[in-house]
Parts: sequence; C-alpha cells; structure tokens
Amino acid sequence: MEHEQKLTEQQRTALSQLETLRIEMHRVVDERVDGSIHRILLGGVLNIAPTLPLTANSAAFKGEKPESILFPGGREVKTPTWKTAVLAIMQDCNEDPVMHAHLMGLRGKVLGRQRTILAASPEKMHAPLEIDKDLYMESYYDTATLLYVLKNRVLDEVGYNYSGIRVRFRQEQTQEEIFRYYFLRQPQRVIGVHIGRTRSTAGRHIRLALQRLRRLMEGNDYE
Repeated sequence: MEHEQKLTEQQRTALSQLETLRIEMHRVVDERVDGSIHRILLGGVLNIAPTLPLTANSAAFKGEKPESILFPGGREVKTPTWKTAVLAIMQDCNEDPVMHAHLMGLRGKVLGRQRTILAASPEKMHAPLEIDKDLYMESYYDTATLLYVLKNRVLDEVGYNYSGIRVRFRQEQTQEEIFRYYFLRQPQRVIGVHIGRTRSTAGRHIRLALQRLRRLMEGNDYE
C-alpha cells in the first residue's frame, strides 16, 4: 500500500494499461489454443493423423491401426488393415518390371521358420496375399513380424527402395487420445487402456499432436 501511495497518476495509468494488456493477451492465446484444439478434435482442415516412415523399426508399428499408405509423389492408398497395407506396398513394388522379375525369382526361396514367404501358389499358406498371377505372399504374422518380413526378407532382397513410404494411422483414435489428455486430464496409462494401446503408443501420439499444434500456432504448414 505504501508503494501504491507513492505512485504518480501517470504510473498508475501505465500499470492499469499493462494489466489490461495482460488480460487481453491471455484471452487471445486462450482463444487460439482452444480453437486449434477444437479443429483437431472435430477433424476439420487440420489433419493430425500421425504417420511413421516405413523405415522405422517394425516394433514401432505394434498396436497401431493403419489408415493409408503414402507413396512418394503424393499418391495415397487407403489400407484399413495391415494386410491391405502390405498388399499395396507389394503391388507397387511388383509394378516395376525389374522388381517383378526379382519377386518371381524369389518364389519358394524366401523361407520363414515354418513356411514359404513367397510362392507361386496359395497352397500351404495360412493367409496368402495375391500380389500377381502366380505370385503369393504369406501374411499370417503379427504386425511387427509381418512388417519385418515385408521389409527385411522381401523388399530388401529385391532392392526396392521404400525409404519414401509413410504409414498413416487412423485419425479418430488420435482425436480421442487428445480429448482424454487435454480435457479429461487422464494420464497416458489410462488413455492407453481405454483405446487398447500401450502407454508409450498413446504418449507418442500426444507428443505428435503437441508438435503439430505448436506448428499451427506459429502459422506453419505441415502435412
């Protein structure tokens, strides 16, 4: 109180203006953040569905649900399951005549622990994918193993460059993760239980959303 009594009228006016500015800045920031979060949750023009490059460790895809495969050049193929995702990538590889010849040459030679990975016939396969006429691929694996087989046992063998391919995950679940984290204040472990994912997977999606929200606030574009 003693300090306030010593303030001049000009100082009081300046302090009042600063407090008004503080309130206004808080309001603007809150509006922008709330608006951005709502755009995320409503799935508007902001596309926050996370993606991972196919070159990532195969274990990183465990617990994820694919939405589409993004090929270099902008082509996107909808893939609601991991089997359809693998099929889309294999068909892209097979379209190249050189890759096709290599794939045909691998039939019966690339073996898993108990069964052939590539074959001319679907016989003796548990879940065959038809890549082309007389070209089938076994897909009866868990997610991490299926992608390991795809990349390390097939694509690397034929020399197919998949470094520019990305996998997009389903956006709806990511929106739920953000809603639970921001509005329900749930920890990542609880979020993971509700959406059927691990704590680390839920945490990674939330970190991605934070990064993209920050870029939005800064006015930067991103995919």
